[in-house]
Amino acid sequence: MIDEQREVLEKLRNLAAYHILYSKINYVFRSGGYVRTEEEHAMVEEISEHPLIKGKNTALSKRAATICYYTQGFCQWAKRDWQVSLEKFARVQQILDEQPQLKADLPKRYIKSLQYIIQSQIELGAFKEARDNIRVMRQLNIEDGFGGIDIAVQTFQASYLSELRSYDRQGEYTKALDLITPILQGLEDFSNRLHKEHELEFYFNLACVHFGAEQMNKSLFWLNKVLNDPEPTLRQDIFTNARLFNLVVHYELGNFDLLQYIVRSTHRFLSKRHRTSGVENLVIDSIKKLARAQKETVKRDLYKDLYEGLVTLMADPNESVVLKYFDFLSWAESKVKNTTYAAVVRGKVK
Repeated sequence: MIDEQREVLEKLRNLAAYHILYSKINYVFRSGGYVRTEEEHAMVEEISEHPLIKGKNTALSKRAATICYYTQGFCQWAKRDWQVSLEKFARVQQILDEQPQLKADLPKRYIKSLQYIIQSQIELGAFKEARDNIRVMRQLNIEDGFGGIDIAVQTFQASYLSELRSYDRQGEYTKALDLITPILQGLEDFSNRLHKEHELEFYFNLACVHFGAEQMNKSLFWLNKVLNDPEPTLRQDIFTNARLFNLVVHYELGNFDLLQYIVRSTHRFLSKRHRTSGVENLVIDSIKKLARAQKETVKRDLYKDLYEGLVTLMADPNESVVLKYFDFLSWAESKVKNTTYAAVVRGKVK
């Protein structure tokens, strides 16, 4: 009995150590969404090099193993190695599928792992596989442990956010608009239970799909729900990119007089919160000049300069993160080619 107690205590200590590592990596993502700064990269690197994460056979239980692979998946996500991240999260799913009792005990971890599998597939362009997994996620409610309102809320946000992003990346904005009704119903039904972070993600993604569908006023409506939120520190990445995206939407609406003020306030905001990135400086400067330009020849030159500047900046992985929020590069390309934003996005997928 003493030996058994010792073994159980060791497994509990091992599990607690993994929970601490998971909490650290989760903090990075909850505050910023993606890793951009050198400080954040250092935090992720420290976690990925930890003996419990880097070593082999360090997890003393199946439950600890799920956290180990889950954390490894997060670390690879931070490094934007989508393929390895997919493999790690798929390993979590496999372990839980092989352990029905554990799966029923950890339904939220299962759904979260499946969500990141879908996100990785979207990043890799495996849209059919992502769609199939979204279908799998929505059918989990018939399994043991996956009942109740909390799981229903998590399944709603994970599946519909994933589906919105998938259609956005494919340029399939008509299909994305078909999701508006069930999403609005879900936002109303789960209004008191949906985490603020996920509300902000829905608002931002709805702004993106309406923009792609050339419904600029509706895009601005959802964008304003992000910008007017009283808790901008929760997801600084969304709030920061919303400010930048806001310039493009107002430009498309022809609000040139208002843009002069918005450009200045956006630049002040970004300068106070952090050192502005190359993309942020380029977009702000370009929109400011475009709002003042009168001749079409001048505008064409500015579009070309913006596009070429963005192409150069995208070589830096820290700069290219901006495309995960709104594809400024495709927007600039659409202006250079005098075509629609949606057409450029669809062309890239093909």
